[in-house]
Amino acid sequence: MLKRTMKGYAFMPLSHDQNGFSLVSTLISVFATLLIFFIAGQVFTIISQHKNDKDLEVFQFFHFLEDEWKLADQVKIDHNQLIFEHTNGDKINYSLYQKTIRRQVNGLGHEIMLREVESWNLSRAAMVHLSLVMKGGKQYEKKLIPFP
Repeated sequence: MLKRTMKGYAFMPLSHDQNGFSLVSTLISVFATLLIFFIAGQVFTIISQHKNDKDLEVFQFFHFLEDEWKLADQVKIDHNQLIFEHTNGDKINYSLYQKTIRRQVNGLGHEIMLREVESWNLSRAAMVHLSLVMKGGKQYEKKLIPFP
């Protein structure tokens, strides 16, 4: 019988080393990148909103003063304190106390209305002029006009 000898193959088998990118690994990396961008965008939005929170606190404080003014029968300024007097005899006092503005009713209680206040000045002519300087040096002004 004839002896046959094995000849080499005309092709080389591919090695199964994982040296390249697959579609799955590319999709995972794209998904991870998009997720990081989304989370970073949300963090920057939260940080930018936090900068405007102090403005909102001050405007809300001014709104509380306007509401108090509407309910009061008399408004006085005494030693840089704003005093609202009601017909039932209550005296509501707003004053600066250790870098906060506090509200007291008849000299009792300690309700903090606004924090981080460096200074506040009151003056009165036909209206009450209130100026605030906050911790970072930002200034706010409000004119309270009497209601009929």
